[in-house]
Amino acid sequence: MVVRTIHLEIVPDQTIESFLRSLRRFVARRGRPDTIQSDNFRTFHQANAFLKHVFSGRNWETVQRHLASERVEWIFITERSPWCGGYWERLVRSVKTALKA
Repeated sequence: MVVRTIHLEIVPDQTIESFLRSLRRFVARRGRPDTIQSDNFRTFHQANAFLKHVFSGRNWETVQRHLASERVEWIFITERSPWCGGYWERLVRSVKTALKA
């Protein structure tokens, strides 16, 4: 059985801080995800770099081991290939259509 879901959250802007707060709320509500899959939006890449920078002062290998033990993986779709995220874009479009009605 295949189940497709998306989690939509309204944020005040498209900054790293707003994204990280949104991610924290997501984990608090839904639990730790096994995989985060996203497009190549600049904020997502900045957040990824920010998290690496935050932990760079600490033992990065320890952080990597922890993430590996928790099995959290962040996957970006291939650059310049938006069709790779077509299935979630279609779900987003369905929600937008319902909200406009």
